[in-house]
Amino acid sequence: MSQYTKGEWKIARGILCKKAIFIRSGDTDIAEIFYQIPNAEANAQLISVAPMMYETLKSLSLGDIDPVYRQIIVKVLAQAEGKDE
Repeated sequence: MSQYTKGEWKIARGILCKKAIFIRSGDTDIAEIFYQIPNAEANAQLISVAPMMYETLKSLSLGDIDPVYRQIIVKVLAQAEGKDE
């Protein structure tokens, strides 16, 4: 997953399009979530912090943590990287 769009992802509500919530990094649109989708706001919040969660888990996986937690973190990171389907 080292190839995801770097930088802070932010929520931008549609100015011209009031039907969607956008996730942006700088001037780049990452995702568009339509309000008709159940839990659109919550989904947008979760997506917007995905890079921060990924980097946090990556750091934790390199630290001195309980092996049970490391196993869970490694599995989650593999799934995020498309290695565990």
